[in-house]
Amino acid sequence: MTSGLILTERKNNVLWVTLNRPKKFNALTRQMFLDLCTVFNDAADDDDIAFVVFTGGKGKYYCAGSDFSPAELSTLTDIQEHGYKLFVDILIAFPKPIIALVNGHAVGVSVTMLGVMDAVIAIDTATFATPFADIGVCPEACSSYTLPRIMGHQKAAALMMFSEKFTAHEAHIAGLVTQILPAATFEKDA
Repeated sequence: MTSGLILTERKNNVLWVTLNRPKKFNALTRQMFLDLCTVFNDAADDDDIAFVVFTGGKGKYYCAGSDFSPAELSTLTDIQEHGYKLFVDILIAFPKPIIALVNGHAVGVSVTMLGVMDAVIAIDTATFATPFADIGVCPEACSSYTLPRIMGHQKAAALMMFSEKFTAHEAHIAGLVTQILPAATFEKDA
């Protein structure tokens, strides 16, 4: 059972996992990370699920990254140790393919997690940004390891160290995005 901030739907042998916090641009809270852990652990054990599709809900944002609001900042250590770190560990060990459908702007951890996804499909208007240097935090989700291997050292440094924003097309050329679909037909094509 999840808090309602993470929606799940089975379509045949595919589990769709959707972030559902549109008023906060799908920014991830500790509870959302814990809910995602539950969803992915259950999916790993379910022989009827062949793969998982991970996406954002309605709106302009796929995910605005971790929620750094004052209420969530009081639990930042909790989020790091028992939230996103645990979730990333689960993603790394997940025994089935995970496809990210980036249906809007991706920021922070929602970008760095893409390094452990099996495929990334994005709308043509998506952007990818990791403002870690701007806010004084380290890149997370093992991205300092995965993103240079996917994108090359220079592109990964531009993204993570210099807070350069990538368009969907730039992310595709760099290797972070597997495929780009038109925003107008994304839901139908995906």
